[in-house]
Amino acid sequence: MRKKQRLNHLWAVAVAIAIGMPNMVGVTHAASSNGEEHGKSKFTNNVYIVQLAEQPVSAYTGGIKGFAATKPNKGQKLDPNSPKVVSYLGHLATRQDAIMNSVGAAKKHYNYGYVFNGFAAELTDAQAQKLAQMPGVLAVTKDEIRSIDTATTPAFLGLSGATGFWNTTGATGENVIIGIVDTGAWPEHPSFSDRTGSNGNGTQDGKLSYHQIPGWNGRCVPGEAFTGTDCNQKLIGARYYNSGFGGNAGIDANFPADFNSARDWDGHGTHTATTAGGNA
Repeated sequence: MRKKQRLNHLWAVAVAIAIGMPNMVGVTHAASSNGEEHGKSKFTNNVYIVQLAEQPVSAYTGGIKGFAATKPNKGQKLDPNSPKVVSYLGHLATRQDAIMNSVGAAKKHYNYGYVFNGFAAELTDAQAQKLAQMPGVLAVTKDEIRSIDTATTPAFLGLSGATGFWNTTGATGENVIIGIVDTGAWPEHPSFSDRTGSNGNGTQDGKLSYHQIPGWNGRCVPGEAFTGTDCNQKLIGARYYNSGFGGNAGIDANFPADFNSARDWDGHGTHTATTAGGNA
């Protein structure tokens, strides 16, 4: 199978799934598109992703007056509802907005702070160049459309076959949550089933092989052809982000075949997510 489809930085979806045996995996995916001509697209925007130097929540070890360290200790999980996390995240957002406003940015799309400190905003080329020269700004990256490919992924990655990773290590990924940015997930795919244990058949009358992860804070965000019940104990979360191309109306106008939801129209995201964390 070979697919070529546009993937945009700010048209993204998050999906969470569980791996191989009774374990949990998280997946993040991005939306697809149509109407491509010779691998190029006529669609564009004026959005830039700006990375700042201050540590994100997951790496902040303290040092700023009034803000306690938020980096989890070894073996611990980050609690997004912790008062110190909420406080420091607010500090980062305030700093991000101040830097964005200093160049007169027209519109902000997203603030980032948990594992990446930065923001996405509409900028002119001049504003982007000015930001790139400012102290404390690490990178200014233009949002862009890219082509994606799907081929014989398990063999290409050295996973399958007699000498492949799966057979030589016996590893199946238990107790891991993964995140994938891609074209989405088709929740009915059997690799996303949470009922694959003894005599399991991938349907509701099969044996439940996965269990809720303590401390999991992901969400299953409903949207077009995708409801909260499309997630389960394998596919544990799903989000989509389409502000960079004008929200639902922009996607409907420019990419009418796509879903304004976590549902995968193109198939690429389902392929990569199930390769990374799906039931064999």
